[in-house]
Amino acid sequence: MNNITEQGDPDFDWATYESEDFKGYNKDIQKIYPESRVLCRKDYALDLYELMLDYPVKIKDVQDGDIVQITSIEPVEEYTVLVTTYNGLSLRVDLTKEKRFCGFYDLTPEDLWEVLQSPENQTEILESEPVYIEIKNTSQGIIGSLSKARDHKVQHDFLEEIKSPSSAYQAKVVGLNKGGFFVKVQGIDAFLPGGLAAANKITNFESYLGKEIPVMIEDYLKDNDTFIVSNKKYLDHILPGKIVNLSLDKEYKGTVTGTAKFGIFIEFDEIFTGLIHVSKMIKETKELFKNREIKAGDEMYFWIKEITDTNKIILSEENPMLKKIAFDQFKESSVGMIKEGKVISNKPFGTLVKMEKDIIGLISKKELKTKNIFPEVGGTIMVTVDDIKKNKIYLSLPNEA
Repeated sequence: MNNITEQGDPDFDWATYESEDFKGYNKDIQKIYPESRVLCRKDYALDLYELMLDYPVKIKDVQDGDIVQITSIEPVEEYTVLVTTYNGLSLRVDLTKEKRFCGFYDLTPEDLWEVLQSPENQTEILESEPVYIEIKNTSQGIIGSLSKARDHKVQHDFLEEIKSPSSAYQAKVVGLNKGGFFVKVQGIDAFLPGGLAAANKITNFESYLGKEIPVMIEDYLKDNDTFIVSNKKYLDHILPGKIVNLSLDKEYKGTVTGTAKFGIFIEFDEIFTGLIHVSKMIKETKELFKNREIKAGDEMYFWIKEITDTNKIILSEENPMLKKIAFDQFKESSVGMIKEGKVISNKPFGTLVKMEKDIIGLISKKELKTKNIFPEVGGTIMVTVDDIKKNKIYLSLPNEA
């Protein structure tokens, strides 16, 4: 040490360091510690550098509150782990003080410490999602918190989600008030308004306690330091991609979420909501509906009748295959025939005539004017079945009409 002066080590080749031939810092060490600045290339360089990292010295370029990604995490003594960061820090962390961090993996500090005994588990944890530590300089050296770093990282991600929504999260309902639900999302406290908690109006708030609900980040209330989350936003985001997989030939099972004058709202496959109109109910259901005996929570079986251009799902208790069979039979036996039908509606474009159950044809307005016929709704009329194309029935008036 005596030959080291204020100018540094006199044996160090400064000319080579400052020349164009300088090959840079020790790349073998930088592979492990990317932020390292080690010039030595001796065999003992790595061991010496790691030994240096264990000393509780302050590093000038690390500031209080810095969030640094870790590259390794391994147990060193009971419930204590040694983490190494990208900028070359090695810190001991007491897992018993990191319950929020451990809770992210659904583990207690003791359980996580046991899991980390396996090098494979250490690698899996770090590769499944980046892990960070918040740095703090103290008079005793540098300390860090995994829980605070994770909170900051999640909060940052949530704020980015408000600007550019792309990710969904599971929100666990831990409490409720008159306006909605208190939830935990990625370990962060958030609020889920009742109006955003489901596709339809919620009638039993208590039934949501303990439930996990997929949500997206809706907003952030700076004054209250509270994130607002929304299940409706999640549904709107994923429905276009999921709705194309629904089948018009499959029977579904769902749960009643509410009723209206014109029908029953049903939730199915966890994310979809459809309506069974009273006209598409079977006789028994119509009777129950009329007597207001259909309640939220009741289970029902149904078919998908139609998906509109605006992604509204129209349901029916009637098997569409039976309707198709009846339609095909009508087509085969009726084209060119004169039949009696019931006038059910007069429209600007013509008159709708019911031929058989769920089989309705159209007499064009031009045809009616030509024959000078003006049918009355509810009356019967004789018509000729001219043609059936793409499930549309075209009718005309017989010459003797």
